[in-house]
Amino acid sequence: MIRESLVPPECDELLNEWARYFKDRHRYNRAKSIEGMFNPYAPGAWDTGWGDPGAPEYIKPDVKVPRVLLTHAAIQELPKSQKWSVTFGYCYPNLERWMVLKSLKKYCGRRFTWSGFLDELDIGRVRVWARINSRY
Repeated sequence: MIRESLVPPECDELLNEWARYFKDRHRYNRAKSIEGMFNPYAPGAWDTGWGDPGAPEYIKPDVKVPRVLLTHAAIQELPKSQKWSVTFGYCYPNLERWMVLKSLKKYCGRRFTWSGFLDELDIGRVRVWARINSRY
C-alpha cells in the first residue's frame, strides 16, 4: 500500500536527523578501552589475542543540533498518540507491527490498528512540518 506524501522530503530529512540524535543508544555504549576491543569470536582471535575491529562501513553526516532541537520542540507539542507514532515510525522503524501496536496501547491508553498508526504518523508529520515552517 503506497501512501501519498503530504510533506516535502525535507521534513523526512529533519525527522530522520532527529531520530538519529534522540534514539536510545544504551545498548551501543561500551568502554572504549583496549580490553573492550577483544572479540573472542573473531577468526584467529585466540591466536593473535585481539580481534580486528575494522573500519566503519559508512560515516553518517553530522547532526545539526539547533535544527534537531527545533524539530524536537515541534514533536513535543504534538498530542500523545502522534508523538509516539512519530517516535516509533522514525526512531524504531525496524520494530515488528505487533510490538509497535502493543507499545502504542501501553503509552497512549487505547488500541490502534496498523492503518490507524500510519494515519497518526502522517498527521504528526504534517503538524511537525507546519510548526517548523511557522517558526522561520
